Amino acid sequence: MTAFRRSDPAPVVLALAMLAQLALVRVAFRSDGQRVLLFGIPFGTDCAFRARFGFPCPGCGLTRSITLSLYGHWGQAVSLNPAGLLAVVGLGVFAAGLLWYAIGRSAEVRKWLRTGSLWYIGIGSAVWLAWWVTRVATSL
Repeated sequence: MTAFRRSDPAPVVLALAMLAQLALVRVAFRSDGQRVLLFGIPFGTDCAFRARFGFPCPGCGLTRSITLSLYGHWGQAVSLNPAGLLAVVGLGVFAAGLLWYAIGRSAEVRKWLRTGSLWYIGIGSAVWLAWWVTRVATSL
């Protein structure tokens, strides 16, 4: 794997795209915990998986959770689906790390980004899976 050249804009572009995505979702969506509004219009959030099988899918509540996380309602977001808060925090931290890397191009920061990303994926996946198994078990 080759190192980024000093003039390579990829880390900055990727970080700015991640932050822009979070900002766009915050501007476009709102949630009251029961439904999601897209520019003030109710957005269909019925789960086809839940309707078909009778228990929630791993993504149930994720849109509401992400939206609530972006508005600072972390407790409510985690109760709907912890993956929403994990996604928002993960994108923000990773974008900050990419900008930090772009400033100094340090091998230590690059290692931190790689190792931290792997830990984040592992821990986030375990939390999400544990939450889903718990939800399925309580709904049966």
